[in-house]
Amino acid sequence: MGFGSPYAADTATVLGPANWSGPTKEAHALWHQCVAGRGEMSEFIARHTSDSVMFRPPTYYATWTGKPAFGVLLGSVGEVFGSSLRYHREMISPDGRDWMLEFTANVNGKELKGVDLMHLNEKGEIELMEVVMRPPNAVQELAGKMMQLVPPKMAALGIRKQDALRSKL
Repeated sequence: MGFGSPYAADTATVLGPANWSGPTKEAHALWHQCVAGRGEMSEFIARHTSDSVMFRPPTYYATWTGKPAFGVLLGSVGEVFGSSLRYHREMISPDGRDWMLEFTANVNGKELKGVDLMHLNEKGEIELMEVVMRPPNAVQELAGKMMQLVPPKMAALGIRKQDALRSKL
């Protein structure tokens, strides 16, 4: 499932390694294919997500862990953002393992701006994704939508909140 973003590498500003290659470059390309609706996010998660991936959401101070929870959260935010997600600037570390992806999206008519911060291991797998967003009213709108979508999906997969929440840090 893609988000339907019109992202294209030639239209966004990408700062970082000019000649990077290997698993992190492959992960970056597949991430944007999936977000643009030209690939399956489940394929990305299977190939480019660590089994112990940590996700720090913008809506509360806790960390979700594991591929199944990560998949539910990404799929749900994809449903909420739909085709409104747009990436604008990216900063990639010289080794390609740290990404900063600036985006905008719309939630029930409220525009939000955010940043996806990702760290990948040497195999090109996301180990950590942290999302920060503003303004608060749009983030609250997102939280409300996610609370409708996420709990039933987690329950259907047998994921209990206390099992998927690793820490408060």
